[in-house]
Amino acid sequence: MHSEDAIVTMEIVEGGSAVATIEDGVVSVTDFGTDGTVKVNVAVSGSSYYRDSSATFTLQFSKLSGDLEEGFTIPSGLTASRGQTTDDISLPERWSWNEDVTFDSSGDIEVLATYTPDDTGNYAVFTTMLTVSVGKSASTVTLSQMEFTYTDGLQIDFTGLIGGEGDGTVSYQIMKKDGVEFDFSNGIV
Repeated sequence: MHSEDAIVTMEIVEGGSAVATIEDGVVSVTDFGTDGTVKVNVAVSGSSYYRDSSATFTLQFSKLSGDLEEGFTIPSGLTASRGQTTDDISLPERWSWNEDVTFDSSGDIEVLATYTPDDTGNYAVFTTMLTVSVGKSASTVTLSQMEFTYTDGLQIDFTGLIGGEGDGTVSYQIMKKDGVEFDFSNGIV
């Protein structure tokens, strides 16, 4: 092909939604607009072998995925207790929960969340499942009876309690009433 004498020009023409520039034959998009399209007219002229011609091309560009943005990290180490909701769990900046979830059971629960990039002109939002480790909720037992008739002692059985967080230690308070101190040992007052 005898193209050494031809002049090739490229220019952005109206009709695309994206804002773009051309430098040294490279099309660079600076704003994706509504659909990421750029119309480019390419013209060849001045050849002694070929007639002048031109063609217009529509180029379709897509935003990069938000997880490619510099500084992007997926949150980890998320924890909750049974009964809490996603509203109770703070996410890093630019992250949000896609749904309100109440954690009714213990274990690792997957919840949908979205990352909104700082540069939404070049990066699309990124949606993924985040793992929340849900532990047992704290249990509180209140004995409200203030008077007991003493016969063979009062036995309080804590072995049937299920739930709680921590190591399962039961705490209690020894009280005095009318000068009598109650002693708690082996579950019997």
